[in-house]
Amino acid sequence: MKFYLVRPYDDSSSIFIDVNYKKKRLRTSTGIVISTDAWDESKELATRKEINYTAINSNLKLIKSRVEAYISNLKVNRLNISFDEFKKGILEIINPDKLLINEKENESDTQSELPPSFLAEFQRWIEKRKISNMFAESTIKRYWVTYNKLSDYSRKKRMELTFEKMDKHFYTSFMTYLNQNGLVNNSAGVHIKILKTFLYDMEEEGKAVNKEFRQFKSYKDPEPPTFALTDKEIEAIENVIPTNKRLEKTKDLFIIQLHTLFRVSDLMNIKREHIDTEKMTIKFFIQKTRRTINVPITRKVLEVLQKYDYEIPRISSQKYNDNLKELARMAGIDKMVELARTKGAKKEVEVLPKYEAMSSNMVRRSGITGLLRRKVPPKMIMQVSGHKKLQVFERYIRMEEQESLDAVRNAWDGG
Repeated sequence: MKFYLVRPYDDSSSIFIDVNYKKKRLRTSTGIVISTDAWDESKELATRKEINYTAINSNLKLIKSRVEAYISNLKVNRLNISFDEFKKGILEIINPDKLLINEKENESDTQSELPPSFLAEFQRWIEKRKISNMFAESTIKRYWVTYNKLSDYSRKKRMELTFEKMDKHFYTSFMTYLNQNGLVNNSAGVHIKILKTFLYDMEEEGKAVNKEFRQFKSYKDPEPPTFALTDKEIEAIENVIPTNKRLEKTKDLFIIQLHTLFRVSDLMNIKREHIDTEKMTIKFFIQKTRRTINVPITRKVLEVLQKYDYEIPRISSQKYNDNLKELARMAGIDKMVELARTKGAKKEVEVLPKYEAMSSNMVRRSGITGLLRRKVPPKMIMQVSGHKKLQVFERYIRMEEQESLDAVRNAWDGG
């Protein structure tokens, strides 16, 4: 028996269980989703990086003990059952709604009485959308993150989640929980929006949902704090000499993403068959916009692809973001910048070195901004970046103030 992550290179992944029976292998989800950087592969347990690691580990231990007891009972009593019957028994054991247990470390054997209906319906809703193939993989991931937030909230509050309790009091309490756990209004708003979509669908199915959920507001800051790298900063990162393989791989991914404009989720899914060395393009189906794009392979990208025999180096999104910050720090990108974020009704302004704001989104934004500096028309860039709407595309444009001033001055002065 083994627990493992089904998507170890993504930001988050479902924990799967692998069980052998009669020379056949059963691999199925435990229903638990975890951040990939919070998983200890050798111990097959969650680490302290996961906010609800105690509950997750208790669930995994409970699953393991029940599966072992189930298999032992079959052997001791010499019960000869079919593989389908065995599978049914295992699935009943790992039903996540039967495994919600007390988070206190000294009470891991005590079960919390959380009703399965609401969370079970949420899981069913996610799976239904997944198999429809109408939603991008990144969208399904966000659904699971929202599910985890709701599940964690219900355990922390010792509160039963039901459709009837989706009222203003729950909304205020859940938003406060999200803010207290470090989510700004933009991020919290994503979970509220997903929750409302789920509740509307449940209402259409005939569930008795509290009508107050329609008044839930997903607040969003009009201008999220984002930055782009200047040409000098890009050059500084390209000139960094990595001190280990981890940073070398990150630097190579930085070059590929900067030139191709891929979202990191798409970048990590590019395979050799997507790369056309004759036409010097990468042809790839973008899940988010559900369209196929052709991206040109530049000289620098070709050098990186040849280095890895046309296989994209793999790394989780979280580790990629962490490593990018380290590379930017090594490149001396330490100009102080302001991050203004809203949590609840409170606006927080944080001043930090620019390398701390470095992320895969900034790399993509920097690539788009860099092409605009080189006078490439927006419509042409959108064909490569995969953007459908100019309004969304414009959010990725981040010119330095001095660049804008110089451009306007030169236009009038004929410079």
